Amino acid sequence: MNRLQEIDGLRAMAVLAVVVYHFNQAWAPQGHLGVDVFFAISGYVISKSLLESLDAGSFTFNGFFLRRAKRLLPALALVVVATLLVASVLLPDKGTFAAGGAALFGLSNLWFWHSGSDYFATSSEWNPLTHTWSLGVEEQFYLAYPVLVAALHRRPRLMLAALGAVGLASLLAYGSVLGQQRMAAFYLSPLRFWEFVAGAAVLLAHRWRGHAPPTRMTAALKHGALAALLGVLLLPQPHEAAGTVLAVAAACLLLWLVGGSPRQNFWLGNPVSQYLGRMSYSLYLWHWPVAVFAKLTLPPHAALAVYAVATAALSAATFHGVEQPLRRRRWALVNDRFAHAFALYATLAMAAWATLYLARLNPWVVDPARQEIQFLRSAPCHIPGADGLALCLKPTVDGRAAVWLIGDSHAGNFAPGLQQAATQLGLGFGQLTGRSLFHALSGQCLAPADCPEGDHGALLRRLQAVGQRGDVVALAFAADRLAQPNRAAGLFQRQLRDFVAALAAHGFAVLLVEDIPKVCDSDGEYFSSAFLADRCRTTAAASKRARAALSQTYSGLRQAPGVKVVDPHDRFCGPPAGGTATCSNHLDGQLLYLDASPHLTLRASNDLGTFFVEALRETTARASKP
Repeated sequence: MNRLQEIDGLRAMAVLAVVVYHFNQAWAPQGHLGVDVFFAISGYVISKSLLESLDAGSFTFNGFFLRRAKRLLPALALVVVATLLVASVLLPDKGTFAAGGAALFGLSNLWFWHSGSDYFATSSEWNPLTHTWSLGVEEQFYLAYPVLVAALHRRPRLMLAALGAVGLASLLAYGSVLGQQRMAAFYLSPLRFWEFVAGAAVLLAHRWRGHAPPTRMTAALKHGALAALLGVLLLPQPHEAAGTVLAVAAACLLLWLVGGSPRQNFWLGNPVSQYLGRMSYSLYLWHWPVAVFAKLTLPPHAALAVYAVATAALSAATFHGVEQPLRRRRWALVNDRFAHAFALYATLAMAAWATLYLARLNPWVVDPARQEIQFLRSAPCHIPGADGLALCLKPTVDGRAAVWLIGDSHAGNFAPGLQQAATQLGLGFGQLTGRSLFHALSGQCLAPADCPEGDHGALLRRLQAVGQRGDVVALAFAADRLAQPNRAAGLFQRQLRDFVAALAAHGFAVLLVEDIPKVCDSDGEYFSSAFLADRCRTTAAASKRARAALSQTYSGLRQAPGVKVVDPHDRFCGPPAGGTATCSNHLDGQLLYLDASPHLTLRASNDLGTFFVEALRETTARASKP
């Protein structure tokens, strides 16, 4: 009993490290390693349960999986469904719902790996179900491990050799993959099995070699191992692999030492630690979604208070009201058969997930202004496909001069305002926006799918065929495409110069439109700014520095004949306060952007109509001069 109680205390330490880390990483720089401690504990506890039932002759695979289902699935389903319900209102992101569907079936680690999600990136911080990856790893371990133990438990030496081989192979694979494919090493269960095997090895050592002798030295070692584990969790580590191995090693040393002294360790054996340890699963399930939603909607100090209180309350309610009662009772509805239980669970889980996934599309879930459909999605000439040149670039019906908007989705930002201006000036309007032109100019048309609307040569020939002297070709691109200096960026700058020169040689006036401010670093910050207007904010000077590479590219073309550069940037920033102009997601109470990219709302784009009227007048006036 003492050993089990101290293991609960170890669970408490691990879960608290994770809880602190996920609210503020600065408070526990390596707190995420608490998950690795859990893996080692799981290996120990599951091995104990399996071997005791095998020794007693009561083991069945059905019974094992049913106990695991009772232990894990009800609380998991409750938290996932509740999280998706709140997310459908606050954070209607496809990634959250995809992760939720995968988490319900113990597959979220595979989904995060397949989708390229970096656990340590800002974007993952705003997915309220990112933490379910570890449950996927654990559940996949439960599928394989009982088979090995059941097959070899009567041959202990062979079982020990097999476990050693599996654990060593897993550890070596983890170390070799970590440097090149970090997230594969992080998410994939075969590369994590060594942590479970390490805990299992301690249990086998207890069974065949006995526990650590109850001496004063054992008590001192326990204090030392505890201090070492705290150091690993709370202090920065120079190498990820070293930190992971140290965390698992310290956890295994504590597992070896627990119960090995006449007195319990106070930090592991006190009633608070034991209670938190028993409740650790519910704590782990609730802490991340509560943290995301609190940080999403509340200022930092209020978010911390709500995080602490809500996590504790929801965890206690789930532990006492769901986890413990359903774990202990017979499931008469499914006749205590795992297959029946899982079939019922899968049906209910999928029905709940599908309902909530559809709910996120409904306009009632949030203020319609925040859910405004991006006008580009319905624009037939944004990424029109292989026939885009013919479908979207056509001669004007009455031979009028025209404005042709060309570029990526940030060019599409300006389509409504520019079309409004063209109409006011009696000009025709054509649009072809998507990924093709940037990819072509930067040498990235390696396959037809890279440039579905045709490369820059085909675009130039089409414009020459349908346009006329004096037409305006407006070009715009996202500034962050050039954020990292590389071969593609350099090639884009050179080929854009040649492309603009070819347009000017044919008699087109060229309007280069600078990019708008980028104020949010992630979609999570963007959604948060819908509740906290100041969450996404930067100075106008900093925003312009961030787009410096694109601005310099345009500046080099400014003096070319027939070329004009216009900049709507400052129209999206407030007046200088204390000498500094500030840009955010909102201006005069209106939402400017639809996402973090950023893409403009329809209202914000239409508000550029007067700006483009003046820009087109100046451009056409310059083009008409001999």
